Amino acid sequence: MLSSYNSLTPRLLLNTAAGPVALHEPVECLIVEEEEPEFILGQDVLLSLGIDVDRQLEQLANRVNDVDDGDTELKDDLPDLAHPGTDEELSEALDRLVTMALANGFPHKLEEKLRDIVLKHDIWRLEVQFEKALG
Repeated sequence: MLSSYNSLTPRLLLNTAAGPVALHEPVECLIVEEEEPEFILGQDVLLSLGIDVDRQLEQLANRVNDVDDGDTELKDDLPDLAHPGTDEELSEALDRLVTMALANGFPHKLEEKLRDIVLKHDIWRLEVQFEKALG
């Protein structure tokens, strides 16, 4: 249990990722006898800075609940790549992927570069097969 018998009311300068933030109003700080290099800001101070932690946690919880498994949507959009095929079938599948990228907002002026990148290396497969390790 922490105990505090003293307080002070300084003007704080907080170092944040966005840079220093100066609090214009002095903030009462309780002095706690601990060897910690930091202090805890209360909700009232955070609210004065426009930071509503409860609201942010609520939004995060809602976002997590609203997130569905994006794979379902993705699988519906992808061409059927579940069967082994020929080079021609692979070429057609890659062409469909490029066409889908363009239909979903990929800049048309970069289509040729996209095709070059997609076809540059022989890394694509219609089916991934796992082989037993030898030995």
